[in-house]
Amino acid sequence: MRGARGARTGVILGVDGGNSKTDAVIANALGRVVAIASTGGSNHENLGLRKCVRVLDRLVTDACRKAKVSRRDIRGACFGLAGVDIPADFPLVERQVIAKLGLRCPTKLHNDAFLPLFNDQYRSRGVGVTGGAGRKWVGVNGNRLWMIEGYGLPDLRMVLEAELLRAAEGVKVPDGFDRRLLRYLGYRSFRQYVEEQFFRTGRPYVKNSVPDYWTRRFHLPKWFAGELRRGGATARAALREYGGYVAAGVEGVLRNTGLLRAKVDVVLSGSVLANVKPVRDEVVRRLAKTAPRARVIGAKYKPVRGALAYAAQLAWGGLPDGALREPWLLYRP
Repeated sequence: MRGARGARTGVILGVDGGNSKTDAVIANALGRVVAIASTGGSNHENLGLRKCVRVLDRLVTDACRKAKVSRRDIRGACFGLAGVDIPADFPLVERQVIAKLGLRCPTKLHNDAFLPLFNDQYRSRGVGVTGGAGRKWVGVNGNRLWMIEGYGLPDLRMVLEAELLRAAEGVKVPDGFDRRLLRYLGYRSFRQYVEEQFFRTGRPYVKNSVPDYWTRRFHLPKWFAGELRRGGATARAALREYGGYVAAGVEGVLRNTGLLRAKVDVVLSGSVLANVKPVRDEVVRRLAKTAPRARVIGAKYKPVRGALAYAAQLAWGGLPDGALREPWLLYRP
């Protein structure tokens, strides 16, 4: 078996490092996973550079031990790390973190939001959108990169809670959607929701009566999917609003990477975009007008598979057919 860079030997390493969890996966020359290791967060902004090195060093050691290989056997490695956000971060983290791991192979550092773009194959150009607990839009066109953090583009949870706030403050007459959302989040009244969310700070006598609010909020996309099946004007309006924000971010990335008229893939990932089909369909509908040559697809695999696909490109020029299909790599929210 040969790749663009000669015979396939050794292994590849893919790392997906977030704020709370970091996964490292090693695959062999046949494109099969041989080791999986996980640990806590690896964001250097939270840990500091030295602790980040220690976390990743232990993780790579654990993965190599499980795979029964040494770091010298690694032919290519890709790290997708949270916290690598601005141009100045890349040389800093490459020099102060990646270089200290003792790898003797080509390496690539990306923000973790880029990994879904490569989740099913290596792409030299395209757009990736993450719409889960957070949201980001990223694009690559050769060496040209662009990333939108989404500060000016609300996520789905923000869109839904804005509906709740309008009902709470009397801007609109509450309807069934608003009342069901209120009950789902665990509040007895609209006023209670406003007081506990916005006036609790500095008022110890205003008690939080919904201790699992953040868990309920995290699962809002699943609740919303049920509302879309139920139908209703408010749910449809929220869908159109959120779909517009997602499409606007995609258009911004395409424009800033010079791909607006190009035939490229737009990969949607995360608990919202990858799993709520009406949301994906709305994004497709929006982009049909402004980016008609873009192909919108959903991410099938976990982000760490994207890191492995990039590592394989560095090591061998790509993956063999049928590689990295293990069930563990499938994306399951």
